[in-house]
Amino acid sequence: MQRFANKTSLFVKTTTDIMNMLDASPDVLRGSEELKELGQAANMLMAVLQKKNSPDFATPTQMDREMEVFWSNPVNLEILAEAEVDGIKRTKVLQRRKDMPNFSIGLTQDDPPNEVSGDALMGFEKNNINEKGKGKVDASVQMPLNEQMVAVGGQSSSNINHVLEIRKDIEETEELGQLRRKQTAAATQKSPYVRRVIDLSAAITKDERAMSDWILLDVAGDANEVIFKALNQLQLTHGQLMSIKDGRHIEESVINTWAFILNCKETVRSSESTSRLFAKVLPCLDTQADLGLNEDRAYTLFVEAIEFGLEAIKEHTALSKVDLFFFPIMQVHHCYVICLNTKLKRVDIIDSSSTSVRKFDKYGEMPQNVINMFVKYMDSRNMMTKSDKVRKATPKRLGMEWRQTKNIYDYGIFTMRHMKAYQGQGLQGWNIGLKETDTKLVGTLRVKYISAILLNEKNEYMHSNLLKAKNFLKKAKEENEKVGEKKKGAAPN
Repeated sequence: MQRFANKTSLFVKTTTDIMNMLDASPDVLRGSEELKELGQAANMLMAVLQKKNSPDFATPTQMDREMEVFWSNPVNLEILAEAEVDGIKRTKVLQRRKDMPNFSIGLTQDDPPNEVSGDALMGFEKNNINEKGKGKVDASVQMPLNEQMVAVGGQSSSNINHVLEIRKDIEETEELGQLRRKQTAAATQKSPYVRRVIDLSAAITKDERAMSDWILLDVAGDANEVIFKALNQLQLTHGQLMSIKDGRHIEESVINTWAFILNCKETVRSSESTSRLFAKVLPCLDTQADLGLNEDRAYTLFVEAIEFGLEAIKEHTALSKVDLFFFPIMQVHHCYVICLNTKLKRVDIIDSSSTSVRKFDKYGEMPQNVINMFVKYMDSRNMMTKSDKVRKATPKRLGMEWRQTKNIYDYGIFTMRHMKAYQGQGLQGWNIGLKETDTKLVGTLRVKYISAILLNEKNEYMHSNLLKAKNFLKKAKEENEKVGEKKKGAAPN
């Protein structure tokens, strides 16, 4: 009897579950024949349970006894109650899902694993770009699912060409006026191991040699031709860059251009590396008294110099985060650097000349003037914590072993090297790879610095410079061949 009651309990639970499942079935399935037949069967089973005098049982008395045992069992009643509650819950959940808004992002789980739908992500068409020049995409743009998948690590040539076409479309859209998000170097592109100093051991490349020969040998060229332009105001001409040549005094416009390039290089600095700002050239107030600079005018020039560097780094570094401030100082036929180190609370004078003249006699009040103007500028911007770091500092001249006593022309190359290589460490562990009498390495730097300026990515004339240099070399080669043929023809038989 107990076994029969257990089977009856299971029978009732199964029947109830079937009824609940039918009630909770989606609308799209309720019209199917299979579901209708299942519903009819469930109704018949429920009728069997509800009718005491069912002909499906042997005798009425047997049915009465079995049903009495079933309904008197609290376990069966609990099972029925739980089934009813579960059915109500499922109905509510399905109703909430039905009421949710439906949308699609064009993706499907039917795609093979580790594959990306190229067309779904890049499904632009050129004719969908608004022709009115607003840089917008028409509402009719469709994003079709891909018919051909682009597997990670194994793109086909057709898909690569498709992506290149899409990139071109995107660039055209941006040119039409779409706002461009500011681009900064990602963390993975920044590293303390990124070379920010030109490697003297590296051989001179073909392009580097071509750029150097064009600048230094093309004496018939237009000296006023602009060969570097950036920030819509910084310009450098052919004649000015030629002043980097051996035996000539470098012009301050070359140092200013170099300072701009170094500021741009700071974008690849890791967050752990020393942050630097390079100001443009300041005239020496003591040795260039003929300029008629009073205190106010001198401070105005200082503000212009430091904000020249600030303009170049503002996209990636705040002024309050800068550790080293470099100020190139231009004397008459000489140049050196004053470095204010707000991290180690020191002021360094970096000069390639090792003459035995006393520090004050050589630099006058200029180092202290730079400190005073720096403190005034920082205080005006409520950065007293920054100005206090050097307010009471005493300028000290670094005694590098590569300083020169006789050469009066290479100071420009040395100044550029000092600006690029110095990290505020003092003399300890600092080596720029040059020696006092090593003219060959100085010549190598001259070639590499010319190329670094002309082919800098910020230079608007980068591509035209490379073309002009190659044309100059081609023309020079043809002329040399003609001269050689004339000499050969004039030689006696």
